[in-house]
Amino acid sequence: MLLSHRLIRAATVPAILIVAASRANAQVTGTLAAFVGYYQPFGHFDPASVYDTSLPETPEDLRGSAWGGVGHLAFGNRFGVAVQVATTNSRVPESINPGGVSPQTDAPVFLATVQGQYAIPLAPHARLWLNAGTGFVRHGGTAYARRGTPASLAGAFGTTLEVPVAWHLQLTANATALVYPFDVPMPPNLRLNPGSLQHGIQEDALLHVGVAWRPR
Repeated sequence: MLLSHRLIRAATVPAILIVAASRANAQVTGTLAAFVGYYQPFGHFDPASVYDTSLPETPEDLRGSAWGGVGHLAFGNRFGVAVQVATTNSRVPESINPGGVSPQTDAPVFLATVQGQYAIPLAPHARLWLNAGTGFVRHGGTAYARRGTPASLAGAFGTTLEVPVAWHLQLTANATALVYPFDVPMPPNLRLNPGSLQHGIQEDALLHVGVAWRPR
């Protein structure tokens, strides 16, 4: 319940910042960015009564490279909102179990966030944005396809650095953290077992650098 309240509060941040910016009659500018980066989970899975070797043993097994894009609107020099989407190349490592060898399987993670932003100006024209909002995380691929590709709502926060490099172009560097509850229920043939196949609070980090294009 406490986590749900936190996610609701996080989801209101973008709306509050947009309203505040519009009341200030600020000039609206926008950028589009493509990026490459790295995905690193730091969460945990609670002990389970049944383990599935096709799923990761720990969240950290899903770390790997990521890529995606960001759409950003700035309201004057202080407020903004950013929509970010990314996917990873995560895989479940090969494992050896009593039944034989379980081969490596793909387990990409899709992440999307909507975050309100507040800018700290840096000399000469760079800006450091402080971000907070809400996110969506879906686990898929061969590893999770048989488990319904579980999806979760997340609280999201982080920072974005923007540095102009040429006319209409900016270099960007971003760090985003997502916190969310994760649950993979027992399949129908195992429902007599207590608990879930995987359950626990996830703490994901997404780090990336990219190039942003500013139309004007």
